[in-house]
Amino acid sequence: EFASVTEWLELPAGTYTVAVTPADAPISDALIGPANLSLIGDTRITLIATGLIGDNTFAPRVLLEDYREIPVGSVRVTVFHAIADAPALSIRFGDVMVPSLEFPGNAGSNSGAATVEIPAGTYEVEVTADADGTALLDAETIDLVENSNYLIAIVGEIDGEPQIVVASTDQTEPS
Repeated sequence: EFASVTEWLELPAGTYTVAVTPADAPISDALIGPANLSLIGDTRITLIATGLIGDNTFAPRVLLEDYREIPVGSVRVTVFHAIADAPALSIRFGDVMVPSLEFPGNAGSNSGAATVEIPAGTYEVEVTADADGTALLDAETIDLVENSNYLIAIVGEIDGEPQIVVASTDQTEPS
C-alpha cells in the first residue's frame, strides 16, 4: 500500500530474490525485479520502492540503518527524500536542519537519505524547497520518543499531495 511501512522482518544473512508487484499480483507482474539482494549479518536494512512508474524513476532504494546505541535523551532520525519530481529539500526539526536532500540519484552518488541524532521531544517538522524556502507541505507536529530510531520519508508527487510518513523502532524492545 502506498506510503506504508511494514514491520521488520528478521532474516539470516544470505542472498534473497526480491521483487515489487502491485498488491496481490503474481511475480510475473513485477514492477521491480526479481533481483538478488545480499544481506550481511547483524544489520538493519530498509528497502524502499520509490519514484514514479513510467518515467524511469521507479526503483528500489536500499538504506543501511544505523542501530548503534542512541545517547540518553536522544533519538536517531533518518530522513528520506522520495518525491521524484521535487527539487532538493531542506527538512527542519526545530533548530536542526537537514539541508540539500535530493531525490536518490539526482546529485551523483546522493542516496536521498541523511541521518541525524537530536534530543527527544515534540517537533514541528518543516519541509521546504532548498533553493527558495517554499514550503512543500504544511508543517507537521511529530513526537520523537527517547531511545527510538525513526525513518521519516517525504513521499508523493509535487503536484499531488506530498506527505510525511513516519516509522519508528524503540531500541528498548528486543529486536
